[in-house]
Amino acid sequence: MLSGLRLSFRIARREALRYKGRSALSIALLGIPLLGVSLGASAWDTMNLSPVETAEQKLGENDAHIRFDWEGVPVVQHIWDEEWGWTEPVEETGDMPQEATVSEAQILAALPEGSTIAPYDTMGFQGSISVETPDGVGSVQTAGYELSNPMYEAAGLEYLEGEAPGSGQIVLSQAAADYTGAGVGDAVTLADGTAEYTVSGIVELPWELNTPFAIGDAFEPSSTGWLVDTPEEFTYDDALALNELGMYVWSTPLAADPPTELPADWVGGDGGYTAMVVGLIATVVVVEVILLAGPAFAISARRRAREFALMSAAGAAPRHLRNTVLAGGLLFGLIAAVIAVAVGVLAVWAATPLMESVVGHRSAGLRVWPMMQTVMVGFAVATGLLSALAAAISASRINVVAALAGRIPRRRLKKRWPIIGLITVGVGMAAGFAGVVLWSMPLMAAAIVAIQLGLVMCTPLLVSLVAKLGRWLPLAPRMA
Repeated sequence: MLSGLRLSFRIARREALRYKGRSALSIALLGIPLLGVSLGASAWDTMNLSPVETAEQKLGENDAHIRFDWEGVPVVQHIWDEEWGWTEPVEETGDMPQEATVSEAQILAALPEGSTIAPYDTMGFQGSISVETPDGVGSVQTAGYELSNPMYEAAGLEYLEGEAPGSGQIVLSQAAADYTGAGVGDAVTLADGTAEYTVSGIVELPWELNTPFAIGDAFEPSSTGWLVDTPEEFTYDDALALNELGMYVWSTPLAADPPTELPADWVGGDGGYTAMVVGLIATVVVVEVILLAGPAFAISARRRAREFALMSAAGAAPRHLRNTVLAGGLLFGLIAAVIAVAVGVLAVWAATPLMESVVGHRSAGLRVWPMMQTVMVGFAVATGLLSALAAAISASRINVVAALAGRIPRRRLKKRWPIIGLITVGVGMAAGFAGVVLWSMPLMAAAIVAIQLGLVMCTPLLVSLVAKLGRWLPLAPRMA
């Protein structure tokens, strides 16, 4: 058995090398859709940050970011790994207590001795100004941070040019510098002419690459939260003390190891929507690859009819002929998968700076989503085999005498196939409608497969009907 399989692969390899153009076509038909999947998988995994990576990028070396959900009202915090999580007031009595103002001194008193805090927003900037630009007037977002505080650089603020601003000075993001046309040492003027700020530096926040913003103590502080830096590692007890003040706590250590579990009735995520979309895309890719590559294998098998006849005359059984064709599909599928994965990963590596500018934040480094790439290799093997299946069955039923004599009979269009095709299309449309109503991915996937296969069964009839229009057409369309 193994020797027979080795022979089938040797023949497949020989045929692939003999007919390089045809082999390249088959590999391309199998590989181009897989390349798209490989690109998408690696790009998504590269640019998608985990909750811990998001916290690390936005908080940097600081311990936590805090904000009020219910100022002065003790809360219970249920979610620890998201910027905007779920808290609810502690219901000690039937009436909701009145909110009370909490000062920064009270916040520091709830933290370990030696802790520091600094105003900070992790969801953008709360202020904005209208400034003069080369094209007229534009808007730039602002933050009133005192950048001499080292907590901001610890949070990831990086100086691309220049230095921290002094009195009456500001720093700009690269997007704001491009927008206003101002560089280090230039002045940015308000649209109403009431103030002018000197640019002392160009900065970057790794999570806000595309936003034109300006930072300086000349702007009104309007932050909705604070950065927290404690002498020791931030703990759950520290978070509970802040919860007593009505604050939501987002901390890298607690995001990595949430101290509490979600309530049993919590419904989060996307309800399986992502899995459904991925499943439908995978179904479409597999079916399209089979329909695209299948004719290439069928043509190859038809042209090798004499070779198969000689093999059969020499004692090869029908299963040997099937295995020979299937080995070609398996070989081309593996080659297509390897090329698709390699090219996809290299393309994502080269395009990472461009993707970062599109999504607006830095990546955590090149990643390839190994599970998806492995599944894709499995898809490549499966689609290669399925694409070659019809050709393999046809090769195993070859008429040896006719093939050796060079007579390959044409197959007539059977009337039942268009009827079966129309029925299949109807069933597919019904399944698709039911899948949408019931929100069922298996039904949607079955609908896609049924409709496409039904249309394939109807294609010969459609071609013959269109061909009858040739008598009324000019020469070139008639020949087509």
